[in-house]
Amino acid sequence: MRESVHDELTALRGDFAELAKALNSHVADHSARVAVLEHRLTEADAEISELKTAGKTSTATRVSVGIALLSAGLAWVPDIISAIGK
Repeated sequence: MRESVHDELTALRGDFAELAKALNSHVADHSARVAVLEHRLTEADAEISELKTAGKTSTATRVSVGIALLSAGLAWVPDIISAIGK
């Protein structure tokens, strides 16, 4: 019985060694692809952040222009009222 257990353990070690080789090969094949994908994701995240920042700046610019236009329009109100009153 001891020999059969020993033989079985030896067979399992061989199977695990083959699996480890296959896993290492698989990781070696795909690690470069994963690195490229991670780099692309990092670039995409940076671009999204830039677009969000640009969108906030754009919104701030729109608000500033809107306030300037409102101020210019309200500055004419006294002139319009005095023209109506004459």
